[in-house]
Amino acid sequence: MNDAMVLTAARHAYERGRVKKGVRRALLVLPFTFLPLHACVAAGRGALMLFVIAAVAALMVLFHWRGQDFARGANVGLIAGLSPLLFPFVTSWITPICSTLVCGLLPAASIAGGFVAALCLAWGSLERPGAGFWIGAVGVTVTLGIAGCLHVGLGGLAGMALGLAAGTLPVLAAHAFKVR
Repeated sequence: MNDAMVLTAARHAYERGRVKKGVRRALLVLPFTFLPLHACVAAGRGALMLFVIAAVAALMVLFHWRGQDFARGANVGLIAGLSPLLFPFVTSWITPICSTLVCGLLPAASIAGGFVAALCLAWGSLERPGAGFWIGAVGVTVTLGIAGCLHVGLGGLAGMALGLAAGTLPVLAAHAFKVR
């Protein structure tokens, strides 16, 4: 083997290792995304939920294959995305009395999940990361949030967006205060 072949073989092995790491992370996330699937099927959004689950898995593999800031951002996004994924599901599970279309607790749970997610993203970005980090973190967080808030409908998705926006306000205020 000449040097070019050894270098190519090493590069391919390195890339395969990164893809395997991304697949392992995606397999870690998938059980959490299957939790709200039953509620989405009951609400008539089962096919859309399966698409979102596939998107979450694809993003995790893609960002870990890309590595560096993208992989760090995807890891932070995974942690941050658990709150908008699980809050609406747990709320609908705890309060089975209310309808998924009418219940006021579910959009409130989506808002709370988005708020906690924004705080987790702010905590994960204390070292002033680059654009790759934010693409990975926000991409995974929002996709997991969509998976959690999808059974609630547009109110849940709007609540998650409102919670994310509200969660960034304390961070922006602290940053503005620090700059002065």
